[in-house]
Amino acid sequence: MQLIVHVGPHKTGTTSLQNLFSFNRPALANLGIYYEQSRTGREGQHEYPFALKGWDPKLLNEQAPNLPLGVMIAQLLFEAQKFNCDRILLSSESFSQLSVSEWNEFLEAFFLQAPKFQFEIVLVFTERDIANLAISLYPTLVHFGLSSHFENVKEQLEAESRETLRQISELEESLDYPITLIQVPYSKSNYLQTWVEIVLGENIVAGLEMVDFQYNTQPPLEITEAKRKANESSTVQLVGQGITEWPKFHTLESIAKQRRQNYEIETKFR
Repeated sequence: MQLIVHVGPHKTGTTSLQNLFSFNRPALANLGIYYEQSRTGREGQHEYPFALKGWDPKLLNEQAPNLPLGVMIAQLLFEAQKFNCDRILLSSESFSQLSVSEWNEFLEAFFLQAPKFQFEIVLVFTERDIANLAISLYPTLVHFGLSSHFENVKEQLEAESRETLRQISELEESLDYPITLIQVPYSKSNYLQTWVEIVLGENIVAGLEMVDFQYNTQPPLEITEAKRKANESSTVQLVGQGITEWPKFHTLESIAKQRRQNYEIETKFR
């Protein structure tokens, strides 16, 4: 059995890929690839890295169940076997934030749940130009209410992105379990098809409806600028205004609070 884990990281076409996989879930199952329906209501299986990090999945969806990792893996394997799939595909940007010990815990849980299977582990990531990645991440921080000044966070965004990519690239040598690491080149054209061809195989493309999902396109500049000004005048302490480190995605409950507090701003400028 093959376990394919798409780790992102953020802003490398992950949401578009997850929507493609979700849209083609029945077709993938017919091709022997099981893409699980997430328990969080999202298109990616973020509950697995959340469980490993000890994060509350209710940050993503207040209705999401908080299940032990072993229970989720047991359910995943049962469903994959029920559909006669010998390949399991998981996708979440939050996988890119796992430490070596958390990866080992994750993989050990798979082998403990299904000792009769021989798992081939494949981890897939995409490296994007660091400067462009920082530019793409900045509007996200603005819309979460976490920043108002690009220059104050640009260097930190770039440094953290480099560190994430470095940690991913070293996983092959660091883990207790043998894995294959695949890098898919980032491109704004034909990226989804390229990803499927490289990771799942060229023969898989013909069996899927290759809809080019563009769910993470940047909002209009005037909306970002309006939110930036709102953040600037906010009483909330912002990145670059006293905070030495901006919170990584989904690591703090304050991010969920910020999202709720900024809901009025988001709806006002839609």
